[in-house]
Amino acid sequence: GDTAIAADNHAAIIYTTRSRRFYLEQSAAAETRLNSQLVRESVELSGGETVQLGQTQMRFVPLCGPDFDWRDSH
Repeated sequence: GDTAIAADNHAAIIYTTRSRRFYLEQSAAAETRLNSQLVRESVELSGGETVQLGQTQMRFVPLCGPDFDWRDSH
């Protein structure tokens, strides 16, 4: 219901399996904020940050990372 969020590719959170790190990337046409700061380039996420798309704010909580990856449990 947040019409300020771009309908197509506002932003993305990317997980790299090799380094086990998360990154926030925004599209050039949309405004994305991380902890109230405008995101202009790819930013590494560690957990606990507030990501804002349009008027919607979300807390980033990683479920894997440097010490754990779901593939490790097999």
